[in-house]
Amino acid sequence: MLYANPNLSGTLPTELGNLQYLWNLAIVGTNVTGHIPSEFGLLSSSLAIVELWANQLTGPIPTEFGSLTELRILALSLNNLTGTISCCTAYLKHPNSSLLA
Repeated sequence: MLYANPNLSGTLPTELGNLQYLWNLAIVGTNVTGHIPSEFGLLSSSLAIVELWANQLTGPIPTEFGSLTELRILALSLNNLTGTISCCTAYLKHPNSSLLA
């Protein structure tokens, strides 16, 4: 589990993609800017919850999210992201999955 302090600023480090047992990534309501690293797609066997809403993220939603086979919750709203999240909807196969754009 990785939760961020509301005073967090800067960009999301690509090294988060190396945390192979990370199952819950919650960075909400911070001053984090920049793109969502495509390296998050490397967490395909573990990452079930991605909450990156209410930040200052920009750019495209990584297509690599489509490889997150354990994804149950994806919350990206209140950012300045572009693109679609259709790459991920096929993997929201768990009965209690949620997609919050």
